[in-house]
Amino acid sequence: MRLSRAACFSLITSFVIAQVRPSAGQIEPDARLWRTWVLASASGQRRDSPPDRAETIRELLLVREVAENSAASAAHGGFSG
Repeated sequence: MRLSRAACFSLITSFVIAQVRPSAGQIEPDARLWRTWVLASASGQRRDSPPDRAETIRELLLVREVAENSAASAAHGGFSG
């Protein structure tokens, strides 16, 4: 596959602009100054135990109720209130 002259020109131009203005449009221009970190021990990062069966069922029922209410609201033309 051969690139057209216009495609080559666009690629080269984009590369040059990116090199000339590296900080243009950056969300966090000082990110290069950030220091990385490592945990000394994973023991301090324990997660809570998972919910019991009853709690899981309550959460699933809540999700189902919200989904049904959302679908019913959409069927009636959007939000009411």
